[in-house]
Amino acid sequence: PPAVLEQDLQYLREHGYTSVSPEELIAYARGEGSLPEKPVLLTFDDGYYNNYSYVYPLLETYDMRAVISVVGSFTEQYSVPGAVMNNNYSHLNWAQLREMLDSGRVTLGNHSYDMHSEKTRLGFCRVPNESEQDYVRKITENISHMQRLVRENLSGYTMQVLTYPYGAYNKLSEQIARDLGFSMTLTCYEKVNTVTFGEPDTLFGLGRYNRPYGVSTQEFMRSLGGD
Repeated sequence: PPAVLEQDLQYLREHGYTSVSPEELIAYARGEGSLPEKPVLLTFDDGYYNNYSYVYPLLETYDMRAVISVVGSFTEQYSVPGAVMNNNYSHLNWAQLREMLDSGRVTLGNHSYDMHSEKTRLGFCRVPNESEQDYVRKITENISHMQRLVRENLSGYTMQVLTYPYGAYNKLSEQIARDLGFSMTLTCYEKVNTVTFGEPDTLFGLGRYNRPYGVSTQEFMRSLGGD
């Protein structure tokens, strides 16, 4: 719920954490700039409309930044005239994404064009009897299509973050990400990350902690080793 999310953001601010953008992390890993003492990356997957109605205003209130990883086919579905926006199921349209990008508080991540589905494969998992060549071609085409779609609809914006659907990734998908020019990949493995100054490779395969429903802010932060 929005009230719980706000409590989480309040906790982070009160305990000295600073939300950082992927751009800041990328610069640091390339040997440029610096990071605050207690940096944290806030990430939201799938590009739901409630990221605009709930999350975006809270980012403004608490002077924070976040990564919103979008699925291209979902965005197209809700960018048609007459699309109904509902906090429970709708996805962001191009105009909303543009507004959040322009604010400087949101970075967009590539969450595939239409592979956030279990119909044919689980995210970027290989299917039985799929050759390496076919796998690389299909994943590359899907991610590249999403990159083109965003550039065309968001004034040339190029996503540098690849967020794996369902967190499913492997050595091949990581190599695809590098070959396509991504600077960071996000998984669903729960771990604290170590990003090293001057070492760009430390931005690949980053872990994240899922924020579950039904747990208080104090309980959740305590489970991560917080105060």
